[in-house]
Amino acid sequence: MPYQPQPKGEGVLFINAEKQGNQPDFRGKLTLTKEQIMKLTEIGKSGIEPTLQLGVWKRKSKAGSKYLFIASEVFVKQEAQQPAPQNGGWNKPQTEQSDDWDEPPKSDDWDDTPY
Repeated sequence: MPYQPQPKGEGVLFINAEKQGNQPDFRGKLTLTKEQIMKLTEIGKSGIEPTLQLGVWKRKSKAGSKYLFIASEVFVKQEAQQPAPQNGGWNKPQTEQSDDWDEPPKSDDWDDTPY
């Protein structure tokens, strides 16, 4: 079956400035598309554990708040002998998880300060 790009969900994570005790360091949301939910359900019904592949980019809002921008894609393992599409992008088929992502349009980059 030829590779077909999957729809991407998006989300954000903000530093949890009110963190107390064992609360998370970041808080945010990830919105899945209807197409992603349908594909994840289809994969799950086939007996395979559905997986989302995530890409995360450091961002800074216009107000100066640092946050992480998240893009998600349904991870579909492709057969190794299938040729990769020529369109590039972070949604190309993969035989395993990888760090080969194209960046979405940038806002202001963060400095390299650890989280």
